[in-house]
Amino acid sequence: MNMKKWYENISENDFEKYITGKSSENPSEKTDYTFLSRIRNGAYKKTDTYSHFHFIFRTIPAIISVSLLFFIVTFIYQKISLVNNPVSISSINNQVYYVRENNTRLISSTTSIKKDDIIFTGKISECSLDLNERGIITINNETEIRIDSIETKTGHYKVAVEKGTATFQIHKKNNIPFYVNTPLLIIEVIGTQFEVNHKAPSLSTVTLTEGVLSITHKISRDIIRIHAGEVIKADLNGFITDSMIKIAEIPKTNIQNSPISEKSPFRKIIKNGSNEKNNAILGFIPYQNTIIAQSESHITMLDTNGSTIWKKIYGNTTGIRFMSLPVIFNNSLFISSTDKKFITLNMKNGNETSQIIMDGAILFGNTISVIESDVYLPLNKGIYLFNFQKKTVESKPFITITEPLSPIVSDNNFIITSIADKTIGLFSRDGKPQWKYQLSDRSVFKAILHENTIITTDLQGNMYKLDMSGKILIKTRMPFIITSQPVIENGVIYTTDENGTFYSIHPKDFSVIHSILIANNKRNAINQGVFTLLPESIAITDSLATIYIINKKDLSITKKLNTTLVSPVTKIHYFDNKLFAGSRNGDIEIMGIE
Repeated sequence: MNMKKWYENISENDFEKYITGKSSENPSEKTDYTFLSRIRNGAYKKTDTYSHFHFIFRTIPAIISVSLLFFIVTFIYQKISLVNNPVSISSINNQVYYVRENNTRLISSTTSIKKDDIIFTGKISECSLDLNERGIITINNETEIRIDSIETKTGHYKVAVEKGTATFQIHKKNNIPFYVNTPLLIIEVIGTQFEVNHKAPSLSTVTLTEGVLSITHKISRDIIRIHAGEVIKADLNGFITDSMIKIAEIPKTNIQNSPISEKSPFRKIIKNGSNEKNNAILGFIPYQNTIIAQSESHITMLDTNGSTIWKKIYGNTTGIRFMSLPVIFNNSLFISSTDKKFITLNMKNGNETSQIIMDGAILFGNTISVIESDVYLPLNKGIYLFNFQKKTVESKPFITITEPLSPIVSDNNFIITSIADKTIGLFSRDGKPQWKYQLSDRSVFKAILHENTIITTDLQGNMYKLDMSGKILIKTRMPFIITSQPVIENGVIYTTDENGTFYSIHPKDFSVIHSILIANNKRNAINQGVFTLLPESIAITDSLATIYIINKKDLSITKKLNTTLVSPVTKIHYFDNKLFAGSRNGDIEIMGIE
């Protein structure tokens, strides 16, 4: 037998005889004679030798077993800990609460979030959740989310945004989907970064920073896919856009979600932050390297990246409300309020330098005109002149005409149309009428000039061309009702109709060159004809959420931009290779144009 067998089978008494030489027994084979010789020669004591054999041949298996058991227990403990505490608090700002088993508790940095927990933040609080290897959720103020499902082993999560805004930075894990629900939407992602907002009772907005998202509408069951830099909104009726891309139309190989390497276009949201009820953005006025954003209650100067330089707030606290756009002249901003005040602001700091009472107010959408060094105010009773030296508005109208639109200038003359009188007239610079008559039975738009002729339109669908003597050269009944102020550029007239169609029209005979339906129903028609001209294209909004970039030549759509504005778009303006979009609640979004 071998050494091990001999050792394991020999009794302690026989072993005692062996090492004392009283026994001549030897293992029959594979014996370490050198070792045995050292035992016989007294190199080891009996107790040490026997203990040595015992430790080597009897305890090593036990040690191995204990070690394996330790590692197994540690591994299982870690897994159990990970399953029981899969979501931890990454950061917290001010008081944030969670609801568990109908009990509301304050969240601390050591709180572990579990399945079915509801987390909600206050007006000035926010927090971030660490999803271990699946990423981070940032919960903004006044937001409520619910953890519907946690499967740490597979990486499967379901999170519901009940109200407010949350940002998700989700990492890939074995191509396991990560789900985010709102009361209206089901969002499925493998790994990307996006923001989800739900505004009660029925408006959900998803903003995608990178990668691709698949979104299902719970009611309509429509499925769309959006890419980096895009935004989608939904209400009870479905997605608020006609740019829907069905998943079935997309090749399967393109549906995989993955981050993009190219830089996304510039985007920035400027929140109004006011409790005013009347906050709609009326328009934008460029000034040097800045832009003035005008709303019903405040005036803001922004740089081209959207940083606020100064902001002047009026509204309910002052009783002042605006319905017209300002004009800038001699480093001053002039604006008229609905309560007949003419206000001047310093362009450097926004401080008010004067406020005077006028004999009337400027109509909605109308503007003050600066012609050479004179400032003209289109008030209810006519055109009034602002006296710079006296800092007053003349008490009597410079030109008498009821509810005039802003004058345009041609050969040192004024061409003025009237909403109330439905008239058009030519006046000299001293205010004397050259000719004036009623053009239509309906209100007349502001005139535009083309090759020494005057072009205008009325709300009955008629377009007119007049010569400078007032003679009507062409009167054409268009097959649609124009709803926006026509604009002419490079010999082409652009305008919109009440059904959401955008037109290019030839000024020679008013024939339609091209047309494109921007909105396919009354619900998202171009209510205010909101469009702005770019160098090679035109940006136009459906007055809800989508901005369309269309080619000037054939009016084909080249790009669709979905804003993240939760309120309908009221005005857009192109400036410094960016689009400035203003909304009904006073928020502004700036979007870079590639």
